[in-house]
Amino acid sequence: MFVYAGGLSEDRGILKTLEAIKIIRGDAKFIFIGNFRDKETEDKIMSFAKENLKDKDIEWTGRIGHKDVLEYLNKAFAGFILLQPKNWRYVNSEPIKLFEYMMSKTAVIASDFPMMRNIVEGKTAAFWWILLILKRLQRL
Repeated sequence: MFVYAGGLSEDRGILKTLEAIKIIRGDAKFIFIGNFRDKETEDKIMSFAKENLKDKDIEWTGRIGHKDVLEYLNKAFAGFILLQPKNWRYVNSEPIKLFEYMMSKTAVIASDFPMMRNIVEGKTAAFWWILLILKRLQRL
């Protein structure tokens, strides 16, 4: 199972996450925890999912309690945090979500930003898995 937990918006990488899911082969469950930023984003994302991810097992939970989020993270293989570089704050941030994933020993599929790389590299609680997915996403 793969998890995304947080606000659902394009600058937080929801569309890139769905594009990554589209190219993943095999069976896996994908859980999206959180609310959409606005109705326009929700319509765009749900339309993309309906058109491109019919064969994927995707669950949208909406906003749930912190204990419930932790239960999902404890069961997950990896968590997505594909923040987009258009927002300069993300490039130089230390996202709380990264620490939440690491604390629950959930592997991290993350943007390759220097601050996040410095936190994750060499840690046994998480690993940096971006090579093929992000290189392919850059070509989309």
